Amino acid sequence: MARGLSQQEDKTKTYVKCSHGVFVQRMNEPTRDTITRSLKAGPNTGDEVHELHFQKIEGQIVSISKRTHDQYGDSWEFTIDVSETPEDPKSVVLSLSFDSGYAKNIFYRLPNINLDKDVVFNAYTFTPADSDKERKGISLSQEGRKVSPAYTKDAPNGLPPMKVVKVKGKDVWDDSEQMLFLEQMLEKDIFPKLAIQPETAEENTTSETQEGEGEDLPF
Repeated sequence: MARGLSQQEDKTKTYVKCSHGVFVQRMNEPTRDTITRSLKAGPNTGDEVHELHFQKIEGQIVSISKRTHDQYGDSWEFTIDVSETPEDPKSVVLSLSFDSGYAKNIFYRLPNINLDKDVVFNAYTFTPADSDKERKGISLSQEGRKVSPAYTKDAPNGLPPMKVVKVKGKDVWDDSEQMLFLEQMLEKDIFPKLAIQPETAEENTTSETQEGEGEDLPF
């Protein structure tokens, strides 16, 4: 059963993204806990912003919606109920670029999640011992156990592989079939179990360009 958000209107939403292996919350003013930086992409390039960085979000997934923005393109919003009591509803809205490694980290694991219970989102970054390339992503755990992906390279379970296509004479990876498969999985197997059904896609003014996003996925 869903938590506070299904009982009454949530009046406290915190909007968060994931960037460079950490969750990021934009603040209006700097504090001793914020990091100030200059934007490197988008229409506001050069502007200073103040951000809180953290590694974990814990709560119940109550909604997943696809959003479209004229400037930034498509994204996903995961609404996570983090209410401590039904009388004081609070949520975190995690916004991720449409086909980013971060979004896929979550989608690959959704079939193995009990959507009636809380889940822990952990943002991470590390460099494997046998590589000099940094890995970034989001891992999920539930009831103290790490959630394994339902789709892997060795056991794709119907997930199409990425393809190499020619774009302006260059080879690029195309994941269009993967994303279509994942959207169909959401509609069939995940949305019916959520407390709040997806809204009609609309322009989302809270998203912004993700800078250097995504974990290097094996397929």
